[in-house]
Amino acid sequence: MTAVRHKNGNPPSVAGLTSSNPKARLWWSSADSQLLGQASDADVALQLGRSEIGVTQRRLKLRIAKFNAQLRRWTKEEDDWLHTMRNQEFSRRFNRTVAAIQQRRYDLGIPQPKRVRPWTDKEDALLGKMSCHRADQNRPAMSDSKPATLR
Repeated sequence: MTAVRHKNGNPPSVAGLTSSNPKARLWWSSADSQLLGQASDADVALQLGRSEIGVTQRRLKLRIAKFNAQLRRWTKEEDDWLHTMRNQEFSRRFNRTVAAIQQRRYDLGIPQPKRVRPWTDKEDALLGKMSCHRADQNRPAMSDSKPATLR
């Protein structure tokens, strides 16, 4: 299906608006915009005589979800877990894509928590047992020679 055009090849005028550029797009009417998200972008493009890319861009600009999109709203519990859980773990637990998690963090201004490794029993046992004097004994002695200079 092709768009209706006048004899000169230009698209018909809408509300008195015309363009001498055959590639120029007409303004979106509110009725046109109401079709967005009600059918696939390809179907809406055919119905309106517009390109599919143009329909997609308009739908995205208006923040209208794709037709038949399987979107879930974010819950308070999920938002709370964003503060403590890393993206990969969050993705597995709540069945969300990493991209969706990153976007939600960005929207809410929540940084990804730092990766923290738990202390081992051996490290715990060392705490408080090393004095500064013993630590200095393990350090190699400084030589009396001057350090090399860079040219």
